[in-house]
Amino acid sequence: MYLFLLCFFPSLILLTGVSGFNLDPSSPTLVFSSGGGEELFGFSVAQHRTTGGAHSLLVGAPKALYEGRREGGVYQCPIINGSLCQRINKFNLKNNSIYNPFTDISSFDISSFEDQLLGFTVKTSDHNVTACAPLFISGSTFSGPYLRSSTNGRCALFPNDIEAATTPNQISPLDEPGFSLAGVDAQFFNESSTSSSELLAIGSVWSGGSNPFFGKVFSIDTANKQTKLQTSVNNNPPIDELRGYHLERGHFFVDISTDVTEIFSSAPRANNHKGQIRALFPDNNILQESWVFEGTEADGYFGYDFALLDLKANGYHSLVAGCPFCNRNRGRITLYLHSGDHSSPIKNTTVIESPAPQEPGSFGYSVESLGDINRDGFEDLAVSAPYANGEMGVVYIYLGGVAGLTFSQAVPGRAHGKGFGLVLAGGKDIDANGYPDLSVGDLSGSEVISIRSSPIISVEVELLETDLTINYAEKNCIINNIELVCFNITPCFTLTTVHGNVPNFKFKYSLSVDPVTRRVGLADNLESNVVTREVTLSVNSGSRTCTNTSTYVLQPDFSNTDPFPLSISVDNPDTLLPLVTPEDTQYGGPLHPILNQKESNNFEKQIVPEFVLNCGSDRVCDPEYEIDVELIGETDTVPLAAAYTFGVQVMLNVTEEDSLAPSLVALIPPGIQFASSESITASAVSSCETPSTQTIRCLLKNPILANEIVSLQLFFRIDVRQIDLGVNNLQFNFSIEGSNHTEPLDEEYIEVSTSSVASYGISSSFSSDNIQAFRRLPVTTNSTTFSDIGPTLTYQATVSNTLTNDRGSPIPRTLLTITWPSVITVFGERRPYLVPTRLAIIGSNSTICRQRGAIPYDLLPPEIMPSFVLPNITGPVQIENCPGNQISCGLIQCTIEYIPAQSSDDTTVTTPVQISLFATLWSPSVREDKNISVFTRVESATEYPEILTNESTTQTRNFINVQLGVQEVIVDCVDPWILALSVIVGLLVALLILIAASISTFVGHGYFKRKKNEELRKRWREIQETDGSLGARVIPPLESFAAPSSRKASKDDEAKDNDNGNLRPPRYSDLGPITESLAAAAVAGGLPNDEDELETEI
Repeated sequence: MYLFLLCFFPSLILLTGVSGFNLDPSSPTLVFSSGGGEELFGFSVAQHRTTGGAHSLLVGAPKALYEGRREGGVYQCPIINGSLCQRINKFNLKNNSIYNPFTDISSFDISSFEDQLLGFTVKTSDHNVTACAPLFISGSTFSGPYLRSSTNGRCALFPNDIEAATTPNQISPLDEPGFSLAGVDAQFFNESSTSSSELLAIGSVWSGGSNPFFGKVFSIDTANKQTKLQTSVNNNPPIDELRGYHLERGHFFVDISTDVTEIFSSAPRANNHKGQIRALFPDNNILQESWVFEGTEADGYFGYDFALLDLKANGYHSLVAGCPFCNRNRGRITLYLHSGDHSSPIKNTTVIESPAPQEPGSFGYSVESLGDINRDGFEDLAVSAPYANGEMGVVYIYLGGVAGLTFSQAVPGRAHGKGFGLVLAGGKDIDANGYPDLSVGDLSGSEVISIRSSPIISVEVELLETDLTINYAEKNCIINNIELVCFNITPCFTLTTVHGNVPNFKFKYSLSVDPVTRRVGLADNLESNVVTREVTLSVNSGSRTCTNTSTYVLQPDFSNTDPFPLSISVDNPDTLLPLVTPEDTQYGGPLHPILNQKESNNFEKQIVPEFVLNCGSDRVCDPEYEIDVELIGETDTVPLAAAYTFGVQVMLNVTEEDSLAPSLVALIPPGIQFASSESITASAVSSCETPSTQTIRCLLKNPILANEIVSLQLFFRIDVRQIDLGVNNLQFNFSIEGSNHTEPLDEEYIEVSTSSVASYGISSSFSSDNIQAFRRLPVTTNSTTFSDIGPTLTYQATVSNTLTNDRGSPIPRTLLTITWPSVITVFGERRPYLVPTRLAIIGSNSTICRQRGAIPYDLLPPEIMPSFVLPNITGPVQIENCPGNQISCGLIQCTIEYIPAQSSDDTTVTTPVQISLFATLWSPSVREDKNISVFTRVESATEYPEILTNESTTQTRNFINVQLGVQEVIVDCVDPWILALSVIVGLLVALLILIAASISTFVGHGYFKRKKNEELRKRWREIQETDGSLGARVIPPLESFAAPSSRKASKDDEAKDNDNGNLRPPRYSDLGPITESLAAAAVAGGLPNDEDELETEI
């Protein structure tokens, strides 16, 4: 049975590097057992703190040996790296009916009762400790020759101080027959803060009394060891839901002011195996359901593990449910964020997928609240994926906050390990540094790893003020034998800790000045304008330390007087460690203080220097400007083409005084876009921006000295979708603005002539030259798809602009008309012919199609309709060029709003507009071979048809031969001529039946019989007169059938009779209809010998 609950993967887990926040895996605390991997040491882990304040780990080993049997056990481990854990023998659970079996059953093997899995569950609180054995057998009886055992499970209960206790209180209140598996999980809780004693909730996943295998939760009063609360059991509940598989306590749906604690219980196979988590609250000794959380994926094991954590620091808990086998074993977790209002508690639901979505790592296998590891006031979360990272396992850390969870850190397992994160335990500060820590079990079965949380610090940065007057004419320092203008800055740092005190802390900071324009260089690093230095703060928290004053220089570039951006970032690399304390050595090594991730450790500031310029005695620059603009190139006309770029050259002459921070402002017409700028003279333009679609502002050289001419070029491209193709010229306005002026200092405009030109190209075709009616029919009312009706063909029409986009304009609007043969008249009846079933458009997102009569909706059966519906064409429509007088046509009209010109190079792909019409031949309508055609016309619908170089209307015609199949076509609708012929044939058959019936009536009344008898009697008398007997002469061929007494005539007699002219004896063939009766009579005993007998035979 325990194989259902346990997996065995003996291996060793070690830790590797980590990304993230303040859990420090570089110095883990490892504890071991001496039993090896077979004990499953670490299957359950609890961080324990005694009432006296001592910390240890309680570790369950469900397969541990004791007195030669694998009863399981619980180990206590001191928080010392490398320590060997000791088994707590006080937790032993025994039952005499097991250890002293019936002596009269000599074949009874007591070893089968070993595996009771003590240590499967280990839980602690501030007052008590419990360990459970879910396969504990409370009793055994014999029914006939069979042994009946009650596997109720049992938990051992100790006070918090285990050393002071003597023997455990054994709790097994569910004395029910069969399997109940009590103790799969347990949880301590208080009904309220005023409760006199603590309760212990126990999950019994297969319990049910009269409803076995149902599962329920019950609670024990730890003071009197009596059952106090339990879940109710409905009639005929679903079995095998595993209710009580995992338990947690918290506040969710009950008003926190009532101080009532809720118990949350999972059932990972409930809800049709999708899983459920139920919130339970105590009410009259019953744990009543207040809410049910449901999973969404079958066999995902939603609720396999889950956690409750306070994300808003208000006492209410949000729920995080694991679903480790969802999404093909990749796993996921679901956060039910609490709103802060118990009456409507769920603010929102967030599904968090596995951080390694390509790997079936079972993310959400273990979900554990860590407490507040970063001391920001919000509880944090650990989620394991024990089969990720090549099955070595990963534990992911999420920081809590009012908005939910934020990923912070990944702690992976390392080579030679497997299943890291199988079990998680957190929430207690096991190394007494003020931060909760995390303990992790794995699949090695021999060790447990504790990862401690590092202290969190914040470093505040400030910059001392300094004199930043910069005079180009006064050089005050020399760097590399170059005279430069220099100034000094001094950063200062202040250390604060989130909790506790950090006596020594080393960190690095990086300082960057003007890294983009690089008008400022650093004395220490002229190449990159970035310098990195180390700082050691060996002062108490809150004191400020300033670095030595560093010298920075102004490089000889006077073109920009904007402020200098300065930034300082702080980091603490792993190579810089604080002073090692004795406690660090005990716990496995020193910890790295971590910079607070929730606070910015970057400092940014704009250094604003005071520049000294040659602007007269008033030190205010007031220059004069002259501006000139002209079109670049040999032509004065610009084609309105998408790939055409044109430019203008701007020349600026500054007179009188220097110009400080001048700008060039250009107003451009609609449909024109700014492309780029280029300096003709040195540093003429520094940058350009577009405050609006029709405005360009370019920052020019700063400063521009008096009597200096600067020249630059601006390049533009045409947005052919936005421009009016009928425009004849474009006007551009240019002006100069200075830093000391609000009005333009000088203006100039230029007009650019334009031209538009385009050309249609059209092609169309059928997918085949021939189409044949189906041979396999009939078409019945069971035919529900077009594939049952007839073959499918495709008609494709392509419309393009044949000019290239470096010279050609787009075609704004085009009307494509297809004349489609949709109905055929057969014997005066209208029938579907070529029925369109689907329409596909490629190369245009703004094409709208309509139809008039092209799709015979009125003639199609309701169960067979096209998959698309086209709206009808409004207004009068004239259908032309329809082939034949038996075929009726409809129209399909598509309005194409935009057809671009063809690409002028290989870098841009221009797709023509392609309309594909898929149709089905209605085979029941085909009665003869017929050659039909489809007519396609393209015409301009733009208001500027003059831009087209070819005709505004272009048309094509395509033919397809419709053939009748070789075999007869069987249909359920019969032609009129077939009906008429069938009626005629039916009348003839009825007439023949009437005649036959009349003849039968005459025969029945003896009419023919009397006439025949008279003729035969006359014939008989003639024969008797010739020869008195009927002998062999009469019927020679029947001699073999004659009676033995018949005489044989001689040849002389025969010749005599012939000579006398007597009647020739009749041959066998002359007897006609009576031959068969005679032959039968002869066979039966002879020929008739008198007239009466002959008549009887007849």
